[in-house]
Amino acid sequence: MRRPTQLADNHVFNIPDSMLFEEAAKKFLIEFFISYEQTVIDTFSDLYEEFPEVFPCVRKARDCVIVFNNTNIQFNIFQGKAMSITCVHNQFKTYGDYKKNQPSNDVERLQKRISLIGRDDAPLLQFTISYGFEGPTLDGSPGNSSRDPEDLPEMGKIKGRQIVFEQGNKIENRFSLFEFQKYVLKVDDQHFYYEIGEAIEAYKHGLYLAATAVAGVSLENILKIIISRKIPNSKLRDIPYIKECLDELVKHGLMEDRKKRDIMNFNNTRNGSAHSNSGKVLAKHAEEGFTIIKHLIDEYL
Repeated sequence: MRRPTQLADNHVFNIPDSMLFEEAAKKFLIEFFISYEQTVIDTFSDLYEEFPEVFPCVRKARDCVIVFNNTNIQFNIFQGKAMSITCVHNQFKTYGDYKKNQPSNDVERLQKRISLIGRDDAPLLQFTISYGFEGPTLDGSPGNSSRDPEDLPEMGKIKGRQIVFEQGNKIENRFSLFEFQKYVLKVDDQHFYYEIGEAIEAYKHGLYLAATAVAGVSLENILKIIISRKIPNSKLRDIPYIKECLDELVKHGLMEDRKKRDIMNFNNTRNGSAHSNSGKVLAKHAEEGFTIIKHLIDEYL
């Protein structure tokens, strides 16, 4: 199949009749929601009880917009006051029409989205399935591609289960990032136990600024513990800065300069986040702190 850039403007797409898929797409969503909620109840009820925001489509009024494109159907699920489903057709018969309607920048992209969907807020959930006869499928797996409208209700059930497992497994993997008991026992320090516990709880609740800041405090403590055990005659003051601890380890041949730079990069991120409003703290910043602390414990304690 030719790439889009190789197509002439008068190239005619072999597009499916999206009107034939309207009712089936609505049934897809109904089956999706039933399957989604049942899978959460059956498999992730404890996780949902503690972190309901992980599964945004459970027990909520939903305003749904289905967009029929040339080769895929896009499902947009928003928070709503009542259950509603709106269908929008966004198909182009020729490549020239398609090209003329492509936004050239982020402002145009947002304006096109608002005019198409009628909302400027982010959806709770957005996904697509492939349909029709031109263009590759998403990944060839069940629930992601159809040429027959009658397939869609069953695909909705499959998609509901798929997305719940993606959301549930993602959050469970996130929370197993720091093997709490293993490292607490290895360090055997009450201050570290308290500090890293606070950092992990903040991380679990999406409070990444707090998690990053407290991970930095835990890092300071770990470095002091390492120095007290590896360099018992160290002349460092009682409450040294991270850089002073790192310099001491490098000076005694216990750490390479490269590793020191990595840790200082995290410390600079931590300090910049905690003492200014110049940037947004992300999960990855806290995760970087956890990874450094785990490395230090494995390497030195």
